[in-house]
Amino acid sequence: MEEGPRCGLVLNVDKSEVFWPCEDPRSRVEGVFSPAISRPARGVKVLGAPVSSCSAFRCELVLKRVVRTIALMDSLARLDDPQCELLLLRVCTGISKLYFALRTCTPSVFRAAQLCFDASLRSSLERIVVAAGPGFGDWQWRQATLPFSFGGLGVYAAGDVIHYAFLASRVQTEVLQGALLTRAGVSGPGVSFDDVVRSFVEVTGSDFFRGREIAAPRLMKTLTDIYFTSVAGKAESGFSLSPRQVALWRSQQESHASDWLRMVPISGLGQVMNGRTYRCVLGYRLGIPMFLASRGCSACSRTLDVDVFGNHAISCSGVVGLKHRHNLVRDTLLDICSRSGISAAKEVDIGLVDREGRSLLPADVLLYSWDGGKDVCVDLTGSSPLTQAGLADFRPGRVIADTARRKRAKYHDLCSSKGYGFLPFSFSSLGGLDVDAVALLRRIQKFALSQDACARAAPFIFSRLCFAIARGVGAQLVSRLPTNFL
Repeated sequence: MEEGPRCGLVLNVDKSEVFWPCEDPRSRVEGVFSPAISRPARGVKVLGAPVSSCSAFRCELVLKRVVRTIALMDSLARLDDPQCELLLLRVCTGISKLYFALRTCTPSVFRAAQLCFDASLRSSLERIVVAAGPGFGDWQWRQATLPFSFGGLGVYAAGDVIHYAFLASRVQTEVLQGALLTRAGVSGPGVSFDDVVRSFVEVTGSDFFRGREIAAPRLMKTLTDIYFTSVAGKAESGFSLSPRQVALWRSQQESHASDWLRMVPISGLGQVMNGRTYRCVLGYRLGIPMFLASRGCSACSRTLDVDVFGNHAISCSGVVGLKHRHNLVRDTLLDICSRSGISAAKEVDIGLVDREGRSLLPADVLLYSWDGGKDVCVDLTGSSPLTQAGLADFRPGRVIADTARRKRAKYHDLCSSKGYGFLPFSFSSLGGLDVDAVALLRRIQKFALSQDACARAAPFIFSRLCFAIARGVGAQLVSRLPTNFL
């Protein structure tokens, strides 16, 4: 305290505290510490983390942080915009506010706070998905809190993160902690760490920590994948899922199927849905009943039995039907090409006819000089993986692959005879894309970046297109919904 000011260091007594579990009597000798420095008896907060041997002190500190986070989550309701609410809940107002506490506190400290947080999180998701109405059950809660790659909404629950966050942090900082604590007589990871490892192994059945040195720079992600792989493997039997629920869930685990959820609302790029439409898309993907058990379709007047999930709405060719969704995706693809500097046109008649003399239109989008100087016809086709035939022997991606194969067999040779290339662009109602569609979008993305390394829209090409698919699905559902739903 005497030498500090000469070096420009001045102690702020009001922000200083002295704490240790077993106080050294010498600390009370006059002149050792300023009498104005606080001496908390139970513990202190260092860089936001509780330091104390008193479990009650640590639990109270964590609970206060959770209470503030819950208040922040509840305030999202004032937006009255489920698209913005879900985005904010996922990236900055939900579990992201608690990651530091989860990584620095043992799970035993977090148990009570975790239950409070998860109850509030479930309430927030119910409000976002079904406007606090019926239909959001235990399975919907489980699916919604899975990562994107596991078919969820990417909104993590504390009850899941608690299993691996502290574990990852403790292992990654083991060398540093050993160097700092060895002089204090502290060695080894401790009983609390052993308990956490034992719990993780019991939940996941993984032998990741057995007999090996752990040195993973992305250990948090590795443990997350191990944990949710175990959870997903038990979900089908644990929730007694029907074949339709399994097909619906697995279809959302395909690459790019959840890209639309990452989009920031931008009206100028068509990345905005109204609240009712957005809720319909979420409800459809989570398997929430939205229609009456026996009703007539408002678009085609067909009488439907036991179609509460909207299967017919997605396949209906009536007003605001398949054509509407097709055109939304087509126009989005055309806009992507235009913004990337690629010459393209839509609905071009290249003079093809079938054996009966009827015109064939394989060029929903025509890419000029795309393949070795040859113009390429891109034929967009949407399909649903939830057809009855597909559920009998379901395999993710099979429907869109079969559709692309049929289109290629129908048009490839005909287009070649006219000097055109042909490319099927097959997509599913849940955002899945065929390999040809993925290859096309990646080439467009690469071309856009080669023309302008700062092209900010290029990384979001897949998300934009998948959002257009979701918008089309939402429009189909909303146009056929009972007027008082959502």
